Amino acid sequence: MAAEPLNLPRDLDVLRVLLERRDKGGSAGAHGDGHKVAIVVGGGGMRGGSTGGMVLALEEAGLTGCFDVAYGSSSGAFIAAAMIHGRGHAASRVFTEDMSAAEFINIRRLWRRSPVVSLDHLIGDILEHRKPIDWDEVLAHRTPMQIIVTDADTMQPVALRKLSTRERWEQAFKATSAVPGFAGGPVEIDGHRYVDGSVSEPLPAMRAIRDGATHVLALVSWSEEALLRHEDGRYAAMERRALNGIVSGLGGMAQGRLHYAREITAMTGSDARCYALANPVSTGVRSLTRDVPKLERDAALGYVTAQAALYRALTAPTETEN
Repeated sequence: MAAEPLNLPRDLDVLRVLLERRDKGGSAGAHGDGHKVAIVVGGGGMRGGSTGGMVLALEEAGLTGCFDVAYGSSSGAFIAAAMIHGRGHAASRVFTEDMSAAEFINIRRLWRRSPVVSLDHLIGDILEHRKPIDWDEVLAHRTPMQIIVTDADTMQPVALRKLSTRERWEQAFKATSAVPGFAGGPVEIDGHRYVDGSVSEPLPAMRAIRDGATHVLALVSWSEEALLRHEDGRYAAMERRALNGIVSGLGGMAQGRLHYAREITAMTGSDARCYALANPVSTGVRSLTRDVPKLERDAALGYVTAQAALYRALTAPTETEN
C-alpha cells in the first residue's frame, strides 16, 4: 500500500536565525535571542557522506557555533559532532578517504564469522590517526550533544548525554554504530547493552522538539527521491519480522526509510520551526557502499544542496517555504 505523499518541512526561518546569529557574533550556547536551535543528523551508514557534505557547506558559511544543542544517530552522531566542533572538512572526506576502505567495511568477513564493519578500526585508527579528534577541544566545548543508541534488550532508543570524558565519547560512538549482525555484538555501557541508534531512532528530530527546541535543522541521509517512493503496510511489516528473525534489530534498520518518513511527517505537524535538508535525488549510495566515485558524488550533492538552501534563506521573501 503506497503511503501518503511526503512533504519535507522547509521553514527558511530556521536558516535565517542561524545566519542572524552568525552576523551578530556571540559564542555557542549564549546567543540571547530566545530561541533554542538544534542540529539533528540522521543515520544511514555510508549514506552519511551526503550529510558530511552538508556540514562542510554550513561550516564554510560560518554557522559552526550557532547551534544550542546537537543530536546524532549512528553515522549521524559523527557528523553532528563534526558540525559543532568545526570539523566539517573531515566529515565531508571521511567516507571517501577512510570508511570506504576494506579495513573498515569488508563483506567477505561475514563468511569468516567476523564483523563486516570494524568499529575497532573506526575508533582506534580513523578517529585516532587518519581524522584525529581534538579531545581537549571536544571536552571543553559548550554545545551539548546527545548520541542516540538502541537498548539491545528492549529495542528502545536511548540518548547518551553528558559525555564528560574521552572514554564516554568513544563508547557512545561505538555503541551508536554497532550494526546488529554486522559489527559484532552489543556495546556495554554502565551495565546496559546497546546497538546502532538507527535501529530505533535514525532521525531524532522529534526528540529535539520534545526537549524544547524551537528551531530544528535536520540533515537527512536518505534522498528526497528515495523518501518519496517509500512504501508502508503489510509487506514492510512482514519484511521487518523476517529480518528480525535472522538478527534481532536488523529489521528496524532495513526499515530506515520508513522511520525517516514517519519522523519527517511528525516534524511537519509540530509547533517547532523545522527545515529538513536532503539531497534531491539518489546517487545510489547504500548503507555499506564502498564505491568511492558514488560516495564523492553523494558528498558533493550534499554540499551544493546545503548551499542552495542557504542562498534561498538569504534571497527569498520572509515567509515559510513548504
